[in-house]
Amino acid sequence: LDTSDATQENASILKLFPKAGKIRRDLFLSVSCTTLDDWCQENGIDQIDFLQLDAGGSEYFILQGASRILQTVQVIHTKTYLCRCWNETKLFQDLSYLLKKMGFERLSHWYFEKLYGEAMFVRTEIYDALYR
Repeated sequence: LDTSDATQENASILKLFPKAGKIRRDLFLSVSCTTLDDWCQENGIDQIDFLQLDAGGSEYFILQGASRILQTVQVIHTKTYLCRCWNETKLFQDLSYLLKKMGFERLSHWYFEKLYGEAMFVRTEIYDALYR
């Protein structure tokens, strides 16, 4: 498979949304996947202070599969989506709700309207100590 024409902005393990625009649909590459919890356990990582995610629309699913290690995370910086480029993409509201349930507060969110952005979440205890 020649991936020289592929761009990082089009890379995802998710299936493209039918109206995704001018994204190449003919480049495919199989990759193995694991959960963040399992990866941390396999690599002897028992704590993460700062977690940064940019995973082609899979950020929600990565966080969903990281309930154990997320108990140690203090700050999360993640890519967010305000439109569906991939069928399974969870939008910013879904991601924000998931992280709220996991004990995080949104600190900031920068975005291009109706497209994508980046958000910073901090553990609720930190947010409360600084802002409430």
